[in-house]
Amino acid sequence: MAVREPPAEVKERVERALVAFREFSAKAANKVKGIKVDDILEGGVNPYLFASLGVKDFEDVAYFFVQKRVERSLGTSFGSVIEEFLRELLGGKSGKDYPGCKGQPSSPLLIKPYRLQG
Repeated sequence: MAVREPPAEVKERVERALVAFREFSAKAANKVKGIKVDDILEGGVNPYLFASLGVKDFEDVAYFFVQKRVERSLGTSFGSVIEEFLRELLGGKSGKDYPGCKGQPSSPLLIKPYRLQG
């Protein structure tokens, strides 16, 4: 079975969609490169936390703070990147522009309020 080439329009859409991921990756790299020691130690260091985590040296401290900072920041913004990626793949439409994707439950069971029996 031969694999067919997608139409040029689809290839262009995929390339535009991938831009969101490339930009996100560049921002992530710049965020990590821009972190300074003062940023890491901002808010103080909890010696009990580090002892319980088995932190032995500054490299462990730096890893802990950088990971925490980057995960929090990038984890929050990654949803926007996925949304932009999908919108581009779908030709500039968002999910709410498609029938059945209006943010409303599709099952009447999901609409009824339920009471817990105690």
